[in-house]
Amino acid sequence: PAALGGSGPRSPAGGTPQSWRCGPGPANPRTPERAWWGVRTRKSRRLCAPSKWRLPLWVEATEKVFASLPQVERGVSKIIGGDPKGNNFLYTNGKCVILRNIDNPAVADIYTEHAHQVVVAKYAPSGFYIASGDVSGKLRIWDTTQKEHLLKYEYQPFAGKIKDIAWTEDSKRIAVVGEGREKFGAVFLWDSGSSVGEITGHNKVINSVDIKQSRPYRLATGSDDNCAAFFEGPPFKFKFTIGDHSRFVNCVRFSPDGNRFATASADGQIYIYDGKTGEKVCSLGGSKAHDGGIYAISWSPDSTHLLSASGDKTSKVWDVNVNSVVNTFTMGSNVLDQQLGCLWQKDHLLSISLSGYINYLDKNNPSKPLRVIKGHSKSIQCLTVHKNGGKSYIYSGSHDGHINYWDSETGENDSFAGKGHTNQVSRMTVDESGQLVSCSMDDTVRYTSLSLRDYSGQGVVKLEVQPKCVAVGPGGYTVVVCIGQIVLLKDQRKCFSIDNPGYEPEVVAVHPGGETVAVGGAVSSCPHTFCLGDLGNLGDALRVQGCPPGRREVGTMEPTPPPGCWSLVTQQRPGTGGHRAGRCWHCGPLGGPGVQHVRKELCSKLGSS
Repeated sequence: PAALGGSGPRSPAGGTPQSWRCGPGPANPRTPERAWWGVRTRKSRRLCAPSKWRLPLWVEATEKVFASLPQVERGVSKIIGGDPKGNNFLYTNGKCVILRNIDNPAVADIYTEHAHQVVVAKYAPSGFYIASGDVSGKLRIWDTTQKEHLLKYEYQPFAGKIKDIAWTEDSKRIAVVGEGREKFGAVFLWDSGSSVGEITGHNKVINSVDIKQSRPYRLATGSDDNCAAFFEGPPFKFKFTIGDHSRFVNCVRFSPDGNRFATASADGQIYIYDGKTGEKVCSLGGSKAHDGGIYAISWSPDSTHLLSASGDKTSKVWDVNVNSVVNTFTMGSNVLDQQLGCLWQKDHLLSISLSGYINYLDKNNPSKPLRVIKGHSKSIQCLTVHKNGGKSYIYSGSHDGHINYWDSETGENDSFAGKGHTNQVSRMTVDESGQLVSCSMDDTVRYTSLSLRDYSGQGVVKLEVQPKCVAVGPGGYTVVVCIGQIVLLKDQRKCFSIDNPGYEPEVVAVHPGGETVAVGGAVSSCPHTFCLGDLGNLGDALRVQGCPPGRREVGTMEPTPPPGCWSLVTQQRPGTGGHRAGRCWHCGPLGGPGVQHVRKELCSKLGSS
């Protein structure tokens, strides 16, 4: 769009849309659910689609990827991998692997070729390939040197969720563990899939695996059976079980020099062992390293320090040589501040919170992170664009009620302060006073100042039924379509409603002139237009004659120049032989009190369909 610095994808009448639902890019019938929950700009004309499509938004502009956050789950470790060259880090969300530059995380790339949810991804020590595993047990090994990320090999080591992956230092062998049905792990050659040992010794799910990065090779695992296991190889053979922990072992990691390895558990303890023999060296912090369960650990490049992440909402840096805490990073007091993952890469210390936020920790100032990467970890449902202070900002609302704003040029982003919506944000727009007007499945419409970017108890309108779409007009009024109802708000107060309009309202738009409101409905319903001044006297809406046959749901609708025209996109339901159809509608002079005379015009650029 023009707001992003491009020429803008035009409607047939020449207008530039100002807000959209998040929709698919170029069609991929093979995997309609494949997606990353972020914002993407690329040369494309696909703008509108039903929110059930979990796909990126592509708009016509210089390509940018505003990446999603990691997909996290309470009480489950989140693995964040590092580039052996120290330039990038990676994590997973949905069916995607997200790669980001560690110095400038606004630079991102997305791998989207998995058919199922991806759990873990790890760089090969060579840096040329990445192995990623999903919930079905598929392991894909793909190229990092080309933009297309070509697939090199694909394996199914076992049937079940892959929870962790480890490479040998020569990038020739891979160990995979997880929730298999007949076995919980496998180790094999990367280029043939031939087995180079067995991972045994556990009777429950294996959560973590790591391999010593120097010869003689050693392998360690951690499991839900409260034990770690030690292996020698190749071929890798089980040597003994380590039963020092009293709760689930969430993470095991060898130091870069291979002299030691550490285990971290839900019991709050971290144990250090000899990397060659597996003998216990010490317990960090004495009886307990953290007051809560520990979900992740990461060694410093020089193998002298260890970073840990815990459910007690802290991350800690340990001096392993003297068994003492160097830094304690307290991330907050909210449950969303629990720490589920961490990475130490060069001079960067990263942690992942339950909120999905990625924290850059500051060893010189443990009380405040250097930076916090925010965004969305759930699917984006709606977007709008607004210029403020000479800059264009993209506002996005997601399935979990979170609203984020993005600088369209740099990708820098943040969220509003305070407590906002508690459920899915269905639609957003900006009114003439500079307020973001949003409606949500929590049955509220919120008015949030874009200058303050702070939620407050003010500006919240509670509705009787669930809103679906919202539109604003001049003079401080807002039109909201709800389930079985159309509501008119004036100065953030309900002043009128149309109950049971005879169709199911889905979308609404207000003409720039401010006098006409158009409502699109579901199931063979065409747009209905209302004269705003006479809404209170309106008995019914005039249905446009000649609506295309079939069960169509209007997915989105916007006023477009020249004055009096509307652009809309309909979604044909499955089994009716079609998909989407674009049409332009022209509103002529009033044809009677409270009712606009409507004349349909098919846009020549969209064809007769």
